[in-house]
Amino acid sequence: SYLNLHPYVHRQGGEGDMVVLYPYEYHPNTSELVRLLKKGHYNVKLTDAEWRKIYNWIDYNAPDKGYFNANVLTSFPYQGYDQIERRQQLNDKYACGAAVDWKKEIADYAAQLKNKGEIKLVMPEVVAPVKEKVRKAKGWPFAADKVKEMLAGEAETVKVVEIAPGVRMTFVRIPAGEFVMGSYEGEPDTYPTARVKIAKPFWMGELEVTNQQYNAIFPQHDSRYVDQQWKDHVVPGYPANLPEQPVIRVSYNDAMEYCRILSRQTGLNITLPTEAQWEWACRGGSEEAFWFGNLNADFGTKDNLADATTNKFAVAGVDPQPMSPKSSWYPYYTFLPKAENVDDGSLIQVGGKKYEANPFGLYCMHGNVAEWTRSDYVPYPYKEHPKAVSEYKVVRGGSYIDRPKYAASYSRKGYYPYQCIFNVGFRVIIED
Repeated sequence: SYLNLHPYVHRQGGEGDMVVLYPYEYHPNTSELVRLLKKGHYNVKLTDAEWRKIYNWIDYNAPDKGYFNANVLTSFPYQGYDQIERRQQLNDKYACGAAVDWKKEIADYAAQLKNKGEIKLVMPEVVAPVKEKVRKAKGWPFAADKVKEMLAGEAETVKVVEIAPGVRMTFVRIPAGEFVMGSYEGEPDTYPTARVKIAKPFWMGELEVTNQQYNAIFPQHDSRYVDQQWKDHVVPGYPANLPEQPVIRVSYNDAMEYCRILSRQTGLNITLPTEAQWEWACRGGSEEAFWFGNLNADFGTKDNLADATTNKFAVAGVDPQPMSPKSSWYPYYTFLPKAENVDDGSLIQVGGKKYEANPFGLYCMHGNVAEWTRSDYVPYPYKEHPKAVSEYKVVRGGSYIDRPKYAASYSRKGYYPYQCIFNVGFRVIIED
């Protein structure tokens, strides 16, 4: 569903009868809406009943276009038929008399709501201004040429591990150090910031775990396809299961089991990074939103995010191909938010080293697919061993379908550990 967002809760009658509208942004799917609200968007707080109403509304896919007029049909074979009457006839004939006068039901429901009294707009409490505390870390930020010096004492800086016959995984050495984790430029879950020390060096996969690497342990897994924005298909979509592409639709639990099996087979301590390890590795010494600059930096050669190529999700035809911008349908199928002034050359996730590596030698930390960490999704400031626990695990980074603001080094998402998500994969680390 596609929402124009305004900052108030619209309640009428009891808690169960409500609509929620929020401001200034468009979100391509309802999971984004839920994510936004869970993070405390404009301090809006919903009751359990209201959350259930929202989920119900999402399940019904409403509103889709926000209106419905069944009789405005003028083309063959519908022309000349009263569509409302015809649907009721067919329901009676083929669904055991199941026809209902839905127009009357809607009118009756509208009358019921009207009888509940005047609509009241309940404004959320104004959020107190965030008190930003400037924090500094020794030797940070640092330039790319500092990395060699930081790794000078290491016997090796690249490690290749054979995880199955002919299947290898390359790791790069990530030095120890300290940095300021989080940002006041991000969403509420990215602050307050904290000075965090990465006490020991570790190894990190230079790329996200690929389908080939994952299938070496779990051959039955299929990352399947990326959907096309169209109604007719002769193929399921764009392949996401090519050997070199990053594996997706893998839960946190699956990823950790993969690590356990690899550890047992290789004798190495292979696991997922904590979110502190992940952010330290992603930043590569930068205090900006990206290792290569701020939120407005051109990522075209650096990473795979939502950009001008995202418009190619708008396809048409029996064998769907990218839609012409001149098509009357084009504005309706290019709704995904994107940085249209950048072209990174990739529509969906890609394998290999198409983009530049960060100063630590890591590829696609900000985009391509988002990545599981082993940390619980708890409020900041970050603590290595927090007392708080969460039913969610932290996912870091963005993907080919995320704008820069949701793919910064400090961006956080929380998912249930059993969830298999269409744009989330993982990369592994080796701890000494």
